[in-house]
Amino acid sequence: MGFWHHRWQTQQIGWHRDVYNDLLTKHWGSIGAVGGGEVLVPLCGKSLDMLWLAESGYSVTGLEFVEEAVQAFLQENELEAANSEFGNHVLHETPPFRIF
Repeated sequence: MGFWHHRWQTQQIGWHRDVYNDLLTKHWGSIGAVGGGEVLVPLCGKSLDMLWLAESGYSVTGLEFVEEAVQAFLQENELEAANSEFGNHVLHETPPFRIF
């Protein structure tokens, strides 16, 4: 985990995109997802895809090991989250987002 913490702390996050994933937006309709359902986004980072999913009417649950990534997502999208302990983790909640 130290590797990923270091990458976020030094902003070496070349995998992050500043736009929605075009494959997600192009093919989402073909997977038959139930509208208004919940979507799990593992290793979510500060992915804008979570915004697209929320704008499409879904509740979004993100899983992220690096707190800097979660804080970046919330800050860059001007979201205020209620934080609570969830076992050994912190749950950041700001509907329609739940990020662990």
